[in-house]
Amino acid sequence: MRRGIPLADAMSFGVAARRTAITRAAGVTLLIGLVALGVQLARAPVERHNPFLPGGTSGVVVLDLSASISSDTFDRIQTTLSDLAGSKRRFGLIVFSDVAYEAFPPGTPASELKPLVRYFIARSPGPGQPPAYPANPWTNDFSSGTKISAGLGLARAVIARDRLRNPSVLLISDLSDDTADLAPLGRELVTYLQNRIPLRIVGLNPLPADRQFFASLLGSPSAIRNSRLPGQATPQRQSFSAGFPVALALTALALVAVLAAALVWSARLELEGRRA
Repeated sequence: MRRGIPLADAMSFGVAARRTAITRAAGVTLLIGLVALGVQLARAPVERHNPFLPGGTSGVVVLDLSASISSDTFDRIQTTLSDLAGSKRRFGLIVFSDVAYEAFPPGTPASELKPLVRYFIARSPGPGQPPAYPANPWTNDFSSGTKISAGLGLARAVIARDRLRNPSVLLISDLSDDTADLAPLGRELVTYLQNRIPLRIVGLNPLPADRQFFASLLGSPSAIRNSRLPGQATPQRQSFSAGFPVALALTALALVAVLAAALVWSARLELEGRRA
C-alpha cells in the first residue's frame, strides 16, 4: 500500500494547490460552455442559398413596373416577389416607372408582399390572344418611361428619413433604362457608394449590354443575380461564409485549445533526486 511522504514544507504548496483547483474548475466550466455552444451551432440550420440582401441589414426593395416590362418579366417578378414574401424578413417597397412611389415603409413583414403576387399572374387568355395581367394599383400613375434613378433615389431618401441602421437596397428590374436617365443614374450609384449602401440587383432577363453596364458601375458582377421563371429551380449559388460553418469550426478550435491547456496544467508534479 502506497503512502505519501511527509514534507516539512508542505504548507508552502497550499497557494499553488488552491490556484490549481481554481484553474481546473474554470477549465471545466469553459469546456462545458464550449461543448454546449458547439451542440447549438451544429443543430442550427445553415443558409445554403445566397440571400437577396445581406443578413442583418434593413432592406428596401425597388421594383421596376415600367412599360418595358413584358409578360416574360412579369412571370419573373411573380417568382421573385414570392421568394421575398417567404423569406421571413422585413422590407420597404418602392415601385417605379418614370416616377417612384413608396408602397410599403421599411420594416414591413415580407409576408405583406404576397397580395401583390396576383398582379403578375396571367389570366387565362382566349384562343390566339396574348396573356392578360390584372391592372396593378400603380398602372394609371406610370407613363411609358423608365427612370431607374427615380426608384433608387426614393429608396435612399426613405433610408435617410427613417434613419435606417445598416441599410441595403434590392433593385428588381430588366435594367432597360431611358438614355436620358443614364447620367442621373450614374450620380445616384456614386452616392450609394459614398454612403456605403449595399445595392444588389435581380435581373429580369436583362440584355447582355445592360447587365454589363450595371456590373461595371457596381464594380462587381456578383451583385447581379438572375431571376427565374415559374417552375424553375432556385439557383443553388453558395458563398464560403454561408456554406462553411465558420462559427462551429472556431468553437472546435477553442475546445481543442482548452483541452491542450488542461493537459499541461494537469500534469503530475515529479521530483527527481540525485543518487549519492
